[in-house]
Amino acid sequence: MAQLPPVLFGELPNNFMNTEKENENAALLPRLIKFITISALVAWCAYVSVVQGNVGAGRVLATLLWFLAVCYILLACNKEACAVVRSKGRGAPRWLCLGYDVAMTGFLVWNGWWATAIASGIILVATEVIYTKEEGE
Repeated sequence: MAQLPPVLFGELPNNFMNTEKENENAALLPRLIKFITISALVAWCAYVSVVQGNVGAGRVLATLLWFLAVCYILLACNKEACAVVRSKGRGAPRWLCLGYDVAMTGFLVWNGWWATAIASGIILVATEVIYTKEEGE
């Protein structure tokens, strides 16, 4: 908790609070909410298809993951697109993105959905390539 400066009369100085950091954090919140919402919907679709045996949800899940895998591969191959995505930053902290992707891939492998797990693994690797690739690579 920030300590307030001892000001008896008058106003606080303009640079008292770091408003740039607050604005940066406020800009990250919508992206984090979007990441959580999309991840929760994909996880729910995986649960319904794998655990409850809903074939339609399984087809939606497989189609979505393979579509995303192809998009991520194409994005990882384009240096300019990687630079643009990297400049915007991740939608969530790296540990959360990695944890979700590893958990989703593990869940699919554990339940025998090998082809869909491969797509999830491709997304995991391509995401790391996109955010860690340097300009000259």
